[in-house]
Order: sequence, then C-alpha cells, then structure tokens
Amino acid sequence: MKLLMIQVGRLGDILICLPIARFYEEKGYDVHWPVVAEYVDVFDNIDYVTPIKLKGTVWNATSEAYSLASDFDKVLDLSFGFPDSDINRYLNDFNFATNFVEAKYKLANVPLEERWTLSFKRNIEKEDKLKEYLIKNENYALIHAEPSSEAKLTNQEKLSALLNSNDTVEVKRINGFNIFDWYKVIEEAKKIYCIDSSFCNLIEAVIHFKF
Repeated sequence: MKLLMIQVGRLGDILICLPIARFYEEKGYDVHWPVVAEYVDVFDNIDYVTPIKLKGTVWNATSEAYSLASDFDKVLDLSFGFPDSDINRYLNDFNFATNFVEAKYKLANVPLEERWTLSFKRNIEKEDKLKEYLIKNENYALIHAEPSSEAKLTNQEKLSALLNSNDTVEVKRINGFNIFDWYKVIEEAKKIYCIDSSFCNLIEAVIHFKF
C-alpha cells in the first residue's frame, strides 16, 4: 500500500513527523513525502521514506502535494498552519490536543510516545568532516541562537552573552551538510545552548538515543 504524507516543510515539522512516517512504514506502507526543495537533503539519511521534490515553497506547495493524492491508497494530511491546507481549521482549535505536536500525532492516529523514536542513518564520514571543519578546541560549547522571527532576537542576545567566543561553535547552514550531519558535534559538545527550534528537536532525539 502506498501512503502520501502531506507536510511540505518546514524542518522542525519534518523532524517531528518522521517518526509518524516510520510508524506507517513498519505497518507495511510504502511512504512517499512531498517536500519543498530546500529540505530534500534531509531525506538522504532516511531509508523509510521516498521524498518527492516539489516546485513551490512552503507557502504555496501544499496544493501541489494534494494534486498527487489520487496515486496513493492512503493520504495522511498533517499540513495545518500552511496555506491551502484543508485542515487549517485545526490551527486555532486545539480542543482535541494541548499543542501542535500532539495534534499532528492525533491526526495521524499514532501514539504520542512515538515522537521520541526518530530514526535516521548516520553518515559518519560527513559527521567527521563537519567536526573537523568546525572544531578547533575540543572543550567547546554549541550554540543555536539564529532567530526565525523578530520575537527570538532577545533570546539570541541572551544566549550569545553566556559564552566565550573562543570556545563556541555556532549552528548554521553549511553547504553540503544537513541537520543530521551535526550528530557528532552535538554528541561531543561540553555545553549546549539552544533556542526552541528544529535543531532543539534533533538534540532531544540525540539525548533519547544516548539515554
């Protein structure tokens, strides 16, 4: 059976929803996931999903993803909050859930505890290359303070003030590497300071892997 996941982005949403895809793959579904171009490389580390690269952006690609639905046995629509989503009525109506993560899992009919089962293939060669490129002092702190909105600028300033710049590695987009390639840099950091973000979601997953 073929399943279509409707969640065209963004990175945090993808990380949160990957365990849902794995849950259905383990039930025998062939999972396909339409996603905008900037996030396709995330799926290089995922062996239980076939990504479908869309032409649009996160702001206009949901309708493009819907257009693929007739080719699939099941459609799992988790796109609330995105333009053209058929389930946007859930965005401000959480009577059935306490937050948007729980809402996605309830819509998918997947137990919420599956959220902590994020699974991906590690690319050790790329992890080592990224660590070699970034790390000059092994006693380093990792910081992710890049704001995604004006509301987070104050947090960025507070986090930056906590650290000595000589011992700091800042999370940023680096061509040729995706978010999973930061695994070893995360694992070996002495301290981590992070705003609520997609990178924070990955850090939480790494902690669950280790403990």
